[in-house]
Amino acid sequence: MRPVMVDGSGFRGMSVWVKRAVGFALIGLLAGASGCGSLNELLVPLLPATETGGAGMTQPEVQTEVVTVIFRNLSTTDAVDVQFFVVEANLVDVQNELFVEENAVSRTLGVAGTGIMEPGGADIFEISCSDSLTLGTLGGSFFDNDTGDPTGVGSPRWVQEPGLGLCNSVVTIAYATQGNEFSTSITVERR
Repeated sequence: MRPVMVDGSGFRGMSVWVKRAVGFALIGLLAGASGCGSLNELLVPLLPATETGGAGMTQPEVQTEVVTVIFRNLSTTDAVDVQFFVVEANLVDVQNELFVEENAVSRTLGVAGTGIMEPGGADIFEISCSDSLTLGTLGGSFFDNDTGDPTGVGSPRWVQEPGLGLCNSVVTIAYATQGNEFSTSITVERR
């Protein structure tokens, strides 16, 4: 029996932690737990790549009426669960309204849609523009890439702008470690 292929690379070279995450994701998909919900309409496929950015990432063609979100794991030793959330609303109490299960997005991110990125990893996707879009991360859960043991968490970060304020922007969420400190940042770049 041949190994399951992930982006044509198979499981060879993946850490034990990522192999387990991929396995659980595949089991969930086979069991029908694909996480389908209202965010299906928000998420759009990646657009054709036209230029290469830093660390070998490809940048999508410039499109109108989308928000491009780039995830970067800057850690060289830890994998990170990105803990990403999106909702079509301007929120008053972001911490309690954004970070709820029905707003979670992971099925399209990281290794095999697990939401987990390996050290030095990056991911990119686009969200259709909508009036009053709020997006953010709980900060990310960091794990030792070899053992899967938890090592720390980042701080919650989010961005929301009234109306179509995020449309045609690039939002970059970066996860980093330095010793025993874990940080998360969000930057917004207008196109």
